[in-house]
Amino acid sequence: MTPDGPAPEPTPEPARRDGSSNGRSYTGRMVQRIERRLELPREIVWEALVDPVLAEGWLHPDARLAEASVVTLWDEPAAIESDSPALGHVRISLADLPGGSRDRSTGLAIELLDVPERERPAAFAMWSTRVDQLGTLLRGHPVDWDHWERDRRSDYDAYLAEAVAAAS
Repeated sequence: MTPDGPAPEPTPEPARRDGSSNGRSYTGRMVQRIERRLELPREIVWEALVDPVLAEGWLHPDARLAEASVVTLWDEPAAIESDSPALGHVRISLADLPGGSRDRSTGLAIELLDVPERERPAAFAMWSTRVDQLGTLLRGHPVDWDHWERDRRSDYDAYLAEAVAAAS
């Protein structure tokens, strides 16, 4: 993402063994990074991240970034970092981008920190699916959790296959 214009189309990338991802280094920490462009202003995206009712519509009925977690960074509306048993250690950054349905859009970057190697494909698949669910929520369609297996499982499975192939 650049201050002068839209970022190139992001592609999900599994973490590298050297602890860096997309040119960032966290002093040897394992980082997986997922990026997306959302066609709404970041203040709207921020609310979907931290409002408990909205979070239920994309994240999970029992999971919150801002509650029941250790919040280690809160920079409204630019970034949140939290660590919880349910979600793991995650940093979410939001950047203002030009364009979009309201003349502004958001660059979303999710960094999964210190995920054990055996859990990385599943973590990548679950967070990629969650980002898709966030985009759907922002278009007015929260997840129907009673039918998640029917509606979303194939997306998760596709992301999991992508992550396993990339790790090979």
